[in-house]
Amino acid sequence: MVGRFFPGWLNSKIFSAVGGLRGYIRGRHPCNAVVATFIIGVKERQVLDMRFVFKIIVFPFWLITAFLALMLKWTLNLSAFVLALPMLYIFGCGLYTLYCREWLQFLILLVAEFGCFLLITAGTVIVEAVEWFSGWVAEL
Repeated sequence: MVGRFFPGWLNSKIFSAVGGLRGYIRGRHPCNAVVATFIIGVKERQVLDMRFVFKIIVFPFWLITAFLALMLKWTLNLSAFVLALPMLYIFGCGLYTLYCREWLQFLILLVAEFGCFLLITAGTVIVEAVEWFSGWVAEL
């Protein structure tokens, strides 16, 4: 009896409780069928409206995180170009200190080179984390 009066999506396993409630109310009194359809329809519409309101509330936050991810990516690219020249100079000086066998200066230059490398790596990790967070907010 339930399958005759309702569309197919209400007869699915997901909405079996809704279809069962409507069938129960219809079985009790025929005038209650209109009331049951109205009440259940309003509850489904409220859930849809709350999702829409949630998406409207989250949208500016997602926009800010996407803009932050873009700016960080551009900053990382620019800083990589800016750090490339000092890193090349430090590398050349390190080779010269190896040739001259000045081990303490070579160690200082090696630490400086490693520090520049860590800066670029840390920037990449931060950019990836912000991009992941922005994608996560967009999926909400």
